[in-house]
Amino acid sequence: MGVDDQEIELIRNMEFDKLDLPEKERRLFAFAIKAKADPHSTGPEDFVFLREAGVTDQEIVEVIEVTNFGDAINRLCDALGIGSDAFLTYAMEDKRT
Repeated sequence: MGVDDQEIELIRNMEFDKLDLPEKERRLFAFAIKAKADPHSTGPEDFVFLREAGVTDQEIVEVIEVTNFGDAINRLCDALGIGSDAFLTYAMEDKRT
């Protein structure tokens, strides 16, 4: 398992819809992006949409927790002046040059 260079490029370019994900994961990913961008924009229709793909309440809570944890760690590192790790540096390098 892992992420190849093509997938990293799609993620870097915010082309999430081009990732080869099962429908359940695709919906969770879309929800995570929506909830992160504007948490007040989520509503009952989002949960119905997720549940129709077989997403459980536990998985909904988990994706919200993981998204928020990532934000918290990023803010902590930014405040402490801690730079990105080697993977993030690698992932953000422009492979096209």
